[in-house]
Amino acid sequence: MLLNLAVRSLEPGEVYVEIGCWRGLSLAGAALHNSNAPIFACDDFSQFSGSLGELDNTLKKYTKPTQVRFYDTDYLSFLDLAPWQPARVGVYFYDGGHSFEQQYQALDRMFPWLADRALVIIDDTNAGQVRSANRLFMSRAPGFQLLNDVRTPGNEHPTWWNGVQIYSYESIDKEYSSQRHKIPYQTLRFFWDEIMPPARNLFQGARRIASAVPGLRPLNRYFRRQLSRRSF
Repeated sequence: MLLNLAVRSLEPGEVYVEIGCWRGLSLAGAALHNSNAPIFACDDFSQFSGSLGELDNTLKKYTKPTQVRFYDTDYLSFLDLAPWQPARVGVYFYDGGHSFEQQYQALDRMFPWLADRALVIIDDTNAGQVRSANRLFMSRAPGFQLLNDVRTPGNEHPTWWNGVQIYSYESIDKEYSSQRHKIPYQTLRFFWDEIMPPARNLFQGARRIASAVPGLRPLNRYFRRQLSRRSF
């Protein structure tokens, strides 16, 4: 429903792009009753035992012929090709690989193709490396605003599965470049991907201990409130 509403709001000259389709249900949801919306997608079926045949069956059943232009390739090749050009991307849904590097590159490579006003939806955002990569990218790219950060109790939750973040983008400065920042990307990546995960685990362990000690429970509640206000 979220993807369907987003696609319904595309402006002329804009497209919907999805990376990570598996069996095609999200594509079908985006396309339903939006038969005039151009849709571009890719998946290399390297995870979860998906197949092109299963995806094709879903698309034939639920989408208009030729509406969805699917590419059986990896996300970097797809983003380098940018088959939707010269159109701009009004809605971008990323559900591909979720390592820190994959997550960051998926945003970085898409940035030049976004419409002046766009919606970026990222799946599986319960994962710490996903949240860290998103936060790093958004700090380096002007014009992004976090609209909603939905966490779930765990993976495969019947509501939002493994979490989702929704960002709006409004063009401020298309001259985005890592050269704008004094700290190199690799240094920042080392901090967020190598130092922060064990530090986060240590902090969460301390919280669990604090919650078990009656005298420390007020401190635990304080930290919980502070964390609820942050997107990482």
